Amino acid sequence: MFNRRLITVTTAMVMVLVLIGCSASGSSGGGSGASGSSESYTIKLGHLLAPDSHWNQGAEKFKEIVEENSEGRLKVEIYHSAQLGGERQVIESVQNNIVQMVITGGTYGVIDERYLVLELPFVFKDPQDAYDKLDGELGDTLFSFLPERNLKGLAYWENGSRYITNSKHPIVTPDDLKDLKIRVPENKASLKTFEVLGANVTPMGFAELFQALEGRVVDGQENPVPNIHSSKFYEVQKYLSLTGHQYSPSPVMISSKFYDSLPDDLKTVIEEAAIEARDFQREVSQENQAKLLEDLTAEGMEITEVDQEAFRAKVEEVYTYFEPTIGKELIDMVRK
Repeated sequence: MFNRRLITVTTAMVMVLVLIGCSASGSSGGGSGASGSSESYTIKLGHLLAPDSHWNQGAEKFKEIVEENSEGRLKVEIYHSAQLGGERQVIESVQNNIVQMVITGGTYGVIDERYLVLELPFVFKDPQDAYDKLDGELGDTLFSFLPERNLKGLAYWENGSRYITNSKHPIVTPDDLKDLKIRVPENKASLKTFEVLGANVTPMGFAELFQALEGRVVDGQENPVPNIHSSKFYEVQKYLSLTGHQYSPSPVMISSKFYDSLPDDLKTVIEEAAIEARDFQREVSQENQAKLLEDLTAEGMEITEVDQEAFRAKVEEVYTYFEPTIGKELIDMVRK
């Protein structure tokens, strides 16, 4: 079970060293910006989720579009299931152009703390509200922070609405979280949210999570339904509570160094493919959710509706806490 689930630190380090040693590691070419070059380039794209996940389906669609529209001048290599390490590691590898692209899901606050606005509880009314804002002024504003971090934002894909699972008992109100050991992503907003809700919070990388749940290091976790299903958390978690406490977008980012090295026509291919794959990936994510909930029930999970208003009231103080860090203007932009 352990070997099937967990990519060890040693394996991740070996993979990164292999990538560094690969010839034409995605940075071939002098980056003149001219169109029509016949030079070829390789994009290594990393993410945390399983081969059948909504992220990986989006990545495969991106690969298909890019390779076809570039007539073979761009090749995309997909590394799923945390093969390149945890999300923080992969982001750092993209910043250093060891890996060229990353799909992120819950640690983008480590890039720039203003991104914590996306991780605040109940910040979007529903997925369509998120799409409208992320594909508009809010998304453009957040992507404008990336170049100074050696990154370029391409599109906001979807991770989905986040729900709580645990191995102890159903969760209906915030009081039911008291003393439960809950894993959260390594970001300050999730940590603060679950502290306010009364849980015993443990930040942890996603690649370590299944083993921690299996070994009862933590009692529960929170993730979108596709992640719960594709990671087989139902094997070690009995209760799923439909809190919807966060909508989690998935910013797709590319190394600025790599992007700037490309001819203009290939930059356009990548940008357009990221948008087209975004629309496909969101559709897959939304269509899958109802079916996956049925599958999780069939696998033995007990699914519970919650008193969502009680959760909303409890976490309002999280906004006040993060206003000095994020800025009132960004918070107002996302809540309007």
